[in-house]
Amino acid sequence: MWQLINPTIDILLLSIVIAIVSQLFQIKFTDRKKMRAMQKDMKERQKKMRELAGKTDANAVAEIKKLEQEMMQSLNESMKHSMSSMIKLMPLTVIFLLVYWLLGSTYGKLAVPTLFPINILKPAMSWIWWYVICVFIASIALNLITNAVENKLEAKAQGVAKNG
Repeated sequence: MWQLINPTIDILLLSIVIAIVSQLFQIKFTDRKKMRAMQKDMKERQKKMRELAGKTDANAVAEIKKLEQEMMQSLNESMKHSMSSMIKLMPLTVIFLLVYWLLGSTYGKLAVPTLFPINILKPAMSWIWWYVICVFIASIALNLITNAVENKLEAKAQGVAKNG
């Protein structure tokens, strides 16, 4: 049985490591710039479609049909990109299963005391729930940090492009 500090801290640290590995895999195998560009393009097309929705003339109807076809092609491309990313991230599932097995074999049915009161009636919870909460919070925090860094780099690159 391995234990570094105590079950609460061990699971917290392990969940942070798993969240970091997951985020690094996503950064490596997902073209986030392409996904953002596709989302921006879809929003622009939706905006155009909303503007044309009230009009009944032949040109507006033809434009709406054209936009619908373009949106379907974009959605298809987006789905292909998402599926490709998901397939590349499949090995990460093996890591998650190994962590689950390791934690389960170490802590079994142990009630892990939490670092902060999540539930007043239960100051301790099953290790799996503590792990899920920690991974969820760590993943959200890392995603926010990653998005902030990408936005800053993108803004800096656009500033250089405008000045250069």
